[in-house]
Amino acid sequence: MEKLRRVDWIGTILFVASSVGFLIPITWGGVMYPWDHWRTLVPLILCGAGLIVFIIYEEWITRRGLEPMIRLSVFKNRTAAVTYLATFIRKFLLFPTVMLALRSILVSNLASMR
Repeated sequence: MEKLRRVDWIGTILFVASSVGFLIPITWGGVMYPWDHWRTLVPLILCGAGLIVFIIYEEWITRRGLEPMIRLSVFKNRTAAVTYLATFIRKFLLFPTVMLALRSILVSNLASMR
């Protein structure tokens, strides 16, 4: 029971809700709705602000001596921060290529089933 009390529930809920709310309109953009449509922009802006509030909250929790969900000191190390950024950029650039390859494989497999 002691371990459950140490969990940063507010930070966890804020992070999960903001992350999901940020990723959903990214998948909608240009597919279900145009990028400049309010159903794409409003969740992006609100959940982007939610992620910023999450970072501020985690820093506040750390300063109070409680256990945050993510220790922000990890990102204050220059080597770790550059590594995380490079990994994010690499995955961000590689993802469309992988999805196109999977799509072409799926389409060719579906075509051969006919």
